[in-house]
Amino acid sequence: MKNEDFIKEITGFEAEINRLYQERLALEKEKNLATDTCEAERVKVLKQIEYEANRKNEDCRKQYYLYLENLDQLKNELKDCEETLGKVKGSTLDTLMAYDKRQLDELLKKIGDSSLSAAIQKIFHLNGYFSNRKMKFASYQMIQDGIAQADEKIKKAAENCNNRLAVIQQEKITRYEQNKIIYYGKTRKIHSLYMTKIDNLERKRQALWTGDRPVHLFEAIQQTGRKVGLTMKTWDTYKPVNQRAGEVSPGWLLYPLNIPGEDRIEMEKRFPHFYSEKIIRFPYVFTYSNSLTLYLEFTQDGRILALDGIRYLILQLIRTMPLLQYKISFLDPLERGTSIERLQKLTEGSGCDICYDAVCSVEDGLKHIMKLQEKYDRQYAPKLAGKGNIDDCNKEGRDLLEYQILVINDVEEFRENPFYKTLGTLIENAEKFGTSVIILNNRSREEELQRNRGENKEWNIFLNMYHKRFHSIIWKQNSFWDAETGLKVLLSKASQIPDVYIKSIADCYRQGLDIDNDFLKYICCDERRIKLRDPYNKNYIRIPFAIDQNRQIHELELGSELNAHAMVIGGTGAGKTNTLHVLITSLAVHYHPDDVEIWLLDFKFTEMKIYKGACWIPHIRLIGMDTEDSFAAGILGKLESELTRRKKLITGDIHDYEAERRESLRKGEQPKEKLSHVVLILDEYQRLIQAVNGTDERVIVENLLRESRALGMYFVFSSQTSTGLLKDNEMGQISGRMFMRVEGERQNDEKLAFFGMTKGEEKEKLDVLSRNLGTGAMVYRNVEKVGKDVSENHYVRVRSLYLPKISQKMILTKIADMKIFKGHLPKRTLCYEGRRRKEMIISQIVEDEKSLGYRKGIAPENPDDRILYLGTPVGPDFYTRMSLMRSRSDHIMLMGRNRKLQYAVLMSLIKSYVRKTGTDTDGKEIWIVADEYNPLYTDYQKEWMQLPERNGRIQVLEKISEICKKIYELREMVLRKERKDILLVIIGLSELLETMSGYPKTYERKQSPPLQAPVENAKLLSDGNGNSDLEERRKKILEAIGGHYGKESEQKAQNLQKHTETETKSVGFAPVVEMPLEDGCYNAISDMRDVILGRGALFDIHVIITADTYSEVKGGEMRGCLERCRHRIGCGLTKEECGSFLENMKVGNMLDDNTCAYYDGSRINYFLPFMM
Repeated sequence: MKNEDFIKEITGFEAEINRLYQERLALEKEKNLATDTCEAERVKVLKQIEYEANRKNEDCRKQYYLYLENLDQLKNELKDCEETLGKVKGSTLDTLMAYDKRQLDELLKKIGDSSLSAAIQKIFHLNGYFSNRKMKFASYQMIQDGIAQADEKIKKAAENCNNRLAVIQQEKITRYEQNKIIYYGKTRKIHSLYMTKIDNLERKRQALWTGDRPVHLFEAIQQTGRKVGLTMKTWDTYKPVNQRAGEVSPGWLLYPLNIPGEDRIEMEKRFPHFYSEKIIRFPYVFTYSNSLTLYLEFTQDGRILALDGIRYLILQLIRTMPLLQYKISFLDPLERGTSIERLQKLTEGSGCDICYDAVCSVEDGLKHIMKLQEKYDRQYAPKLAGKGNIDDCNKEGRDLLEYQILVINDVEEFRENPFYKTLGTLIENAEKFGTSVIILNNRSREEELQRNRGENKEWNIFLNMYHKRFHSIIWKQNSFWDAETGLKVLLSKASQIPDVYIKSIADCYRQGLDIDNDFLKYICCDERRIKLRDPYNKNYIRIPFAIDQNRQIHELELGSELNAHAMVIGGTGAGKTNTLHVLITSLAVHYHPDDVEIWLLDFKFTEMKIYKGACWIPHIRLIGMDTEDSFAAGILGKLESELTRRKKLITGDIHDYEAERRESLRKGEQPKEKLSHVVLILDEYQRLIQAVNGTDERVIVENLLRESRALGMYFVFSSQTSTGLLKDNEMGQISGRMFMRVEGERQNDEKLAFFGMTKGEEKEKLDVLSRNLGTGAMVYRNVEKVGKDVSENHYVRVRSLYLPKISQKMILTKIADMKIFKGHLPKRTLCYEGRRRKEMIISQIVEDEKSLGYRKGIAPENPDDRILYLGTPVGPDFYTRMSLMRSRSDHIMLMGRNRKLQYAVLMSLIKSYVRKTGTDTDGKEIWIVADEYNPLYTDYQKEWMQLPERNGRIQVLEKISEICKKIYELREMVLRKERKDILLVIIGLSELLETMSGYPKTYERKQSPPLQAPVENAKLLSDGNGNSDLEERRKKILEAIGGHYGKESEQKAQNLQKHTETETKSVGFAPVVEMPLEDGCYNAISDMRDVILGRGALFDIHVIITADTYSEVKGGEMRGCLERCRHRIGCGLTKEECGSFLENMKVGNMLDDNTCAYYDGSRINYFLPFMM
């Protein structure tokens, strides 16, 4: 700020305060006068209204009393009238009947009362009263009517009086309210005229220090002072603030400012650091983005204060900017050491020795200046081409350039012209290159400051040429003064800052620069805002995983021509494992599981366990955990087989393959198999290399690294060292390299082995970036293209995002439940542990049922329900399970052509059923009934027949007579509502029921159940023209039970039907419908469908049915058996058959030779049977 502008602004500010203060006093006086006038008028109006109201009330009272007097007078008149009438009646009525008409007329004349004469005339002649009694009664009635009329008149008069009084009172009240409204309206108008002016003036005056306006003088002073730390009370803990260019202040500018009255007290209370004793303090602030050029001239008396102020300025610099963003150089040509020692102590305490150079001779000072200028020309100028300055370049977050700070003590001792010429060039380009120059000139006496600048002509020429570019602070009259504004300067004292603060700086930078790197602050995990990336469009995968000191996100590039694979190395506690978890989680957030698969190989057996259970996500295809050499060889074999498979499918690379596949989809043609990108993450990969060194498998590693990129397979290696593991040509395939902290003296060796030989500028930059790496910090190198056919290594220091376990579990759970991932092709997650595949078997489930079988949310709500286990899931659970409930028709149908799968599933279900599930196992039975010609029974007949020997509760029945009796027994148990824990396994449903349907009922029972309508199969069997084999089998059945064949059997059955009790009930889900017996045949299908399957589950009878194809059960009465089986398992079916069998659900491409599909009524689960 120029001197004239600064003085003008301060003077105008002081005048504005005084003017506003006087105007405020005048307006307050005017407001008080207006308020007094309003109050007097208000009192006058209230008195007038009260007087008028009292007068009106008095008039109303007088009128009311007049009404009362008139009413009393009327009552007296009525009383006199009654007395006169009574006298007349007495004298007249006594002789009324003694006179005739003529005499009556004479009598009336004597009375001389015309009204009475008219009344008597009316009574006698008009109304026909000819008796004394009637006339007396009529006269009495007339008197009563007169009294009633008088009462009514009095009542009306009283009502009129009251109504009039109420009207008068309401009129007075209304007038009073109107006058009150008029008064308050006048009052508000008066107040609005003056209060608006007063409020506006008060806000304007208060805005100078209350902060109502966005920008004003005192608020700006306060904000700036806090920002540069001038108001800090304690310096106990160092907390770096990451800014692109720091603002620092060596002290204050002092300006006398007299604020009148109570405003001065308010100012001192609100801004104690900036205003006291009628002096306002302005922070003396410099911004490094605009460069700092400071010239400090002092005598021996001010030397300590000057160096203390510069020391404080550098402390501010360390507080506001990361050490890696600037470099300090100290030049002291007199080699005194004492001056420079005070400043060197700061950077030494920071533990970052690359941040300063100490030069203690004239010759070295000149060399240093020349070297700095050469660095600008060679390194800075090309990168700043087309940009404004260094700050604009650093805002991009790539190739951060250092801010150079040059502190020169005793500058006049440099007498060579090249020194000042080069220094002048640096000052001219200071703002562009971010160079700050602080010159300290120590004069022995104050008189020298007033005379000529000394005998150094080169210095005088330099000072005359560039003095306008400097902020000059001169020592005079025992104080420092700003040469531009003429104001006194108060330098802060760095000596008051305790040594514990310096120590905290060193501790902070030894641990690494602290950056807020929480994963959730930089990676969006909200399903509504996630935008999935397509790895096929840009021909590579980019995974956000780290941030730099400017909080810019950096991404790991995989699969491109320049960056195919990646590697991260670091010592214990460096944050290597956290980085791997961040890569896995970020990859799952940004890519669809159909597009990217994750293969996890953990040779420590610890880090990847989290992805087996609760944190499973659909992207994970394989998890391998082991420490044995044989396991490493087996994994390489699997990788080689996958690579070979992809070679057969892909002719060019995976992107061309996917483009062809999408083109086929667009044309409506049959597309090729979809191939996902595969990201293989190998933790502690050195064990894999060591296991195959010297063997034939070693060449597989080289082939994988060389050929896998084009086929869509990319590696991320992790280890504590890279020395001597991979060959040079193999390391050449790994472009993305992340170097983290390595403990001890091995860091330089590891860095050299990891990045290779570096020279010149690249080596210098790598040395700078790799110093003081904290937890999570790393040097990340990738290859970038800078020209048409030119590429170069790009180095940047970043910190991996921090992902704690709690946040990771929450994020991965969200990913597994995201709707955008629900339609993915199901992937079978293979898990390897301990040199073999992790296959859960029934015995393991029995031993671990307490911890796994009945975990929270797994145990059935009803203790009588059953949980059966099927196999290893293609999903996040430990194993696939089903629950058989008594409250519904819970039965199982197993369908498929793969006998091996069917047998494995059946054995798993049977063994799960007989094990303890929380209830007593007494009475639990399993009946296995099979058609003796069914391949599922015949292929494993030996195994089936061994089951009863192992468990006495299991029965295997193959004779049709025994099977029929068991079916009858079950039917009767259901109809009698007997409860018995039975699992019925039917092997070959269609063949068995076809044989049973022709079986005649020839034995009596105590309570015969209703028989159902026969089907066509029954008619065919009873017809002698049927198949000879079936006919022969039917004869054997009848002979075995002592029955008869033909009409005799039919007649006996019909006779038995006549005595059968009828019973029509509807229980559970399957109603029983009675139908007459036809052809004397037993309808096994109806019994199975309506009785056993329909109501059996209510009485602890569950059924497992096997069938070969969907066509066997899709139509006819067999359809009813299918509909009553809620649990359905497909083994070896085609995709179309499986979709129809599983209620038209969408079926993925996972139904291979070893995978089953299980439908539980709501969704499809894929699993591998236990006993395979």
